[in-house]
Amino acid sequence: MKKILFVTNDVIGDTSAGPGIRYVELGKALAARGYTVTVMGRKPVFGGPQAFSYAALTPLNLIRHLKQCDMLIIRGGGPLTTLLVMLFGHDKEIIADIYAFTHFEVPHIVTKRWVERFFTEIRNVFHIHKLRLYSKYIDKFWVANERQKNFLLGFFYSEGRFKEEKCISLIPFGYPAAKPVANKKVLRGVVDGIAERDFILIWGGGVWDWLDPITLVKAMDRVRHSAESIKLYFMGVQAPSGYFPAKAAELLDAARASGLLNKTIFVNTGWIPYQDRTDYLLEADAGVSLHPESLETYYSFRTRNLDYVFCGLPMVHTTGDIWAEIIDKKQLGIVVPPLDDHAVAEAVLRLRNDRDLYDKMRRNIEYIYNDFSWTSIAEKAAQSIEVKEMLVKRNFINKSIDLFGSYLLFSIQSLLLFFKSAFK
Repeated sequence: MKKILFVTNDVIGDTSAGPGIRYVELGKALAARGYTVTVMGRKPVFGGPQAFSYAALTPLNLIRHLKQCDMLIIRGGGPLTTLLVMLFGHDKEIIADIYAFTHFEVPHIVTKRWVERFFTEIRNVFHIHKLRLYSKYIDKFWVANERQKNFLLGFFYSEGRFKEEKCISLIPFGYPAAKPVANKKVLRGVVDGIAERDFILIWGGGVWDWLDPITLVKAMDRVRHSAESIKLYFMGVQAPSGYFPAKAAELLDAARASGLLNKTIFVNTGWIPYQDRTDYLLEADAGVSLHPESLETYYSFRTRNLDYVFCGLPMVHTTGDIWAEIIDKKQLGIVVPPLDDHAVAEAVLRLRNDRDLYDKMRRNIEYIYNDFSWTSIAEKAAQSIEVKEMLVKRNFINKSIDLFGSYLLFSIQSLLLFFKSAFK
């Protein structure tokens, strides 16, 4: 069986965000199928033995593991990681995992100092260069939905690269096949201000700059006048990497200014370990995911919604993305317009007050439960891994010249951005 190397620039281990969780779970599932799997990422810390080996993402580690593997699956990566992959992975099968369109997230990142603005704009420019290199030299691609697939096909066409549709596989996010079980109480009667009989809304992922927690704060201000027993809990705002988004600070300021913080709205300012998350979700009554209208929204695949499905939680979700279509079509929750706190408040009250509707949504969630298990997703991933006829023919000299030209142009653009940011 093949030796597979997963590479992500995200934190991997017991406390991970989306990309780290994805590769840990896919690593387990593919190792169970007989593949030899190594997962490489930042700050790898695991509390127990794993079905795969793992390593810290450093230049030397990456070069060493690239020489040993048969196939590389990469998500993210900056200029140095991408360069090393292109050079030292020249004779390897490569899959680019683009389940989250980072190039549409970056423009939403709020920056205050010119240095932050400079590095944010550099990231934006580099994503375009990386996609162009991918269009020439990457064998296969993983995306989470048809919208992402169509975007890539259009981008490749604009670059003069006519990729076959079958080189792009739909490998979405998932959750464990086994039903979740609560291990301990964490909210009701534990968090001061959340009572046993309260109706709990939960925000299950990070509070990133491209999301909309502020409309939810305004909605909760409306809700409290009708039902004081409805509470909102944010599971985490500071990412495992240590990054604290500007939107998270804005959330805390808004909740504090409204007088709702630690009374109606509760915020965990850290990050809940992956294995503990189900304890929080199973105590909740509904999940929330709100966002503004944007390109990021249109092409997104909200991974937090998988946790809501995993734990049987009806959802309040904004229109505009693929999940809004799924929720509306299969009646898994209530879809609301963007930036409409009145509609959000009405949706929350309806979920709490209409028990027949609420129970129906929970039954509908049960019907789709098997669609997103990591077991079924790993089966699709294995099918993609074993396809051979689409491998890109690479001439090392031509590729090296391409890389030199691309990185030279990127360096010139970076220099121009430096002066633009410094003197803006």
